[in-house]
Amino acid sequence: MTTQARRLLLKDGVGTDVVRQFAAGQWFLWNRIEPLEHQPLVYEWATPASDCRIRYVDDHRLGLRWFDVEGPGAAATIELVRRSLPVYERAEIIALCSDAKTEAEGIWAAYKLAVTAEATFDAELFGCFGDLANHRDASVRRAAVYAMEQARWREFAGIAEPMAEDDPSEDVRARAAALVRALQ
Repeated sequence: MTTQARRLLLKDGVGTDVVRQFAAGQWFLWNRIEPLEHQPLVYEWATPASDCRIRYVDDHRLGLRWFDVEGPGAAATIELVRRSLPVYERAEIIALCSDAKTEAEGIWAAYKLAVTAEATFDAELFGCFGDLANHRDASVRRAAVYAMEQARWREFAGIAEPMAEDDPSEDVRARAAALVRALQ
């Protein structure tokens, strides 16, 4: 049994109503947490065999929706979600990061990267964080720091330390310095 949840980021057009309709035919509703200003909408379900917990998050602040799936039945549940709802594949997230040219593209890529990066270090995704941290737009670099704050890999110190010292944006320098302190 895996204790770490696997995350599936839904594509942009998939709304909460679609997810609720899908889930109603598959799982038992266990909990619903209403959204607040700084808290996303959360649904939690269990499979009929109670071998998997499914947590759905609709984060209105980021404009993103995702599933966290864990338990012995996670593999089958993940496959069911992938067959039934459009989710981002790893290669798509990597492409979003490497292809981000505009401010909006870079910020969206950083937020999606923040959601999809798992707790365990991933060298390929680390490169994506680095690409966004070196973007010409300060808003994208700030979003990259936010994404690194979410994943909290110790390896981010190698990206964040130079940003904290040399980034042209005072705001980015301050956020990067706070990240460096948090990683120590």
